[in-house]
Amino acid sequence: MDVRRLADQHGRLLRTVLDIAGLVVLAFVVYSIHQQSPGLDARAYWAADAAQPYGATYETPGAYLYSPAFLQVLWPLRQLPFETFFAVWLVVNAAVLAWLVGPLVAALVVLPTTYSPVWVDLWFGNVMILTTAVVVIGFRWPAAWSFILLTKVTPGVGLVWFLVRREWRALALAAGTTAAIGLVSFAIAPGQWFEWVESLRANAAKPEVAAWEGPSWPIRLAAATLLIGVGAWLNAWWVMPVGLFLAQPVTWFIAFVLFLAWIALARRPQLQPARA
Repeated sequence: MDVRRLADQHGRLLRTVLDIAGLVVLAFVVYSIHQQSPGLDARAYWAADAAQPYGATYETPGAYLYSPAFLQVLWPLRQLPFETFFAVWLVVNAAVLAWLVGPLVAALVVLPTTYSPVWVDLWFGNVMILTTAVVVIGFRWPAAWSFILLTKVTPGVGLVWFLVRREWRALALAAGTTAAIGLVSFAIAPGQWFEWVESLRANAAKPEVAAWEGPSWPIRLAAATLLIGVGAWLNAWWVMPVGLFLAQPVTWFIAFVLFLAWIALARRPQLQPARA
């Protein structure tokens, strides 16, 4: 009997059992959150006024803050009742989470519930898990950065990576995809784009955005730019989640979800950037 082959078979079986257990736990967490139906951020996406989505500032609960393009992409889902919309949103985010770190680790990082930034992200229905997925695939598929540029905006400073490394094709793909989506969206609702830009300007001027319990946002953005630039020079891909964390316009608990990109990229070396 080949002992090594037997050990490999048992190892694969154990991993499969653990992954199934992780999926069961993750499904239960998703079901539990949906039953309580919080989803403050998800509700903002669902309930935003299609004609005038930027009527509230960021400190207003349920305010919609992302680009018109994001709202337009969600239009089919926004036709559903909120309970159904939130269920779909939760399942998509949970599936992406399981892909990022594996079902077992996904279950482990949500089990601390309110002490877990991942659980809080699911609870609110924010886009941080999807943003983390962009960090993971963005080195190989730069067009994915358009998601960050059209939602969180300032973490788009991650494109400095391609600039420093003179990866012009990757930079053009990221910028070109974003511009193409933006142009189509602008053609549909040009007025909303002017309103969004004004909303970003007004919110950036507020002290709650400009400063937090630590360095002010401009200092953090400058530090993020420098860190990502140096990381690009040294091919240190692990700096990217740190840089995007610093570049958040409002840094709060769920931003720690970004650091799951370390696990995801360690699990998938083929997605790590090639040495320039």
